[in-house]
Amino acid sequence: MTTTRRTFLGGIAAVSIPPAAMAVAAAEPETPSVDQFLAVATPAERARYHADALKEAMAEIHPDQSWRSVIDDKHHFVLTIGDPRLDA
Repeated sequence: MTTTRRTFLGGIAAVSIPPAAMAVAAAEPETPSVDQFLAVATPAERARYHADALKEAMAEIHPDQSWRSVIDDKHHFVLTIGDPRLDA
């Protein structure tokens, strides 16, 4: 095989990239699991997570409703509300 200027310059470019940079570029950002998130989340973040999870569960039980949740720190409660869908 003959070496051309193009293959030589391509080889030089490939060798000049540090292996650590190639490893960082190849690694995909890891999405934390729910357990990892809950382990480091603040109490407010955990409350919002669980309120949203309840809202999603209620939407599965009653898909004919539009669901929302409200966290009221001042009065110490969380409210999950199902409203009639306007598009139904």
